[in-house]
Amino acid sequence: MKAPVKVRNLPHEQWVEAYQGYYVSNMGRWYSERTEKVLKQEPNSSGYYRVSLWVDGKQVRAFTHIKVVELFGDCNGTRIPENNGTLRELHLSIDHLNRDKRNNRQSNLELVSHRENCARKYKIFNFKEAKNYGKRKQN
Repeated sequence: MKAPVKVRNLPHEQWVEAYQGYYVSNMGRWYSERTEKVLKQEPNSSGYYRVSLWVDGKQVRAFTHIKVVELFGDCNGTRIPENNGTLRELHLSIDHLNRDKRNNRQSNLELVSHRENCARKYKIFNFKEAKNYGKRKQN
């Protein structure tokens, strides 16, 4: 899509239709064609930003970081596999590289295994250590 007419675009910002009449940008912003405005995002109880949209008369709550990786790919260009289940079923997570859940720019998101994401969260960067994290040592 061309940039929304009434929106000041950020440098290198691109827009893609995520739902009918609603667009998301690679900078993590949402736009409504009907209201011609950038939509306000609200954090859920875990701090992840999402928007409430009305699609076919039903309310849809979409997480921004998931839609950005789904439509644009992560910082490496890796996209969520289509029609293969949820991130949880695929044992995948989206890591916010700077640990800021409010920053949903494509350049800040990386699709990683759930185990790797947990290791990063607890600052265990050595994957072998993370593999054994929480297991009791055998004598």
